[in-house]
Amino acid sequence: MSIIHLIEGDSDKVVNYLESIIAENPNISLLHRRIAEVFINNNDYKQAIIHLENALEADKEDLTAKLWLSLSYFETGNAKKAGTILMELKEYLFHLNVMSNNWL
Repeated sequence: MSIIHLIEGDSDKVVNYLESIIAENPNISLLHRRIAEVFINNNDYKQAIIHLENALEADKEDLTAKLWLSLSYFETGNAKKAGTILMELKEYLFHLNVMSNNWL
């Protein structure tokens, strides 16, 4: 339903629908990320930050949420927090690169 509302361009219905699901399933990162996506699309970065932080509380390895959170902090003028998260992402990506290399 949220995708249908998104296609129809009704952001309020998307948020309301997803929030009703979150009320029963608060620990699903994807739901919080979807709501944040709507807020980012509407340039409401403060609301996006709330949901992105909730997404990361549910799944600390949600790289999309981390990236969007960094960008949202930057958009709200909090470059320090944005930079901190980018550094975390940089470390994470370094570890992924090391793990994926074939050491012959």
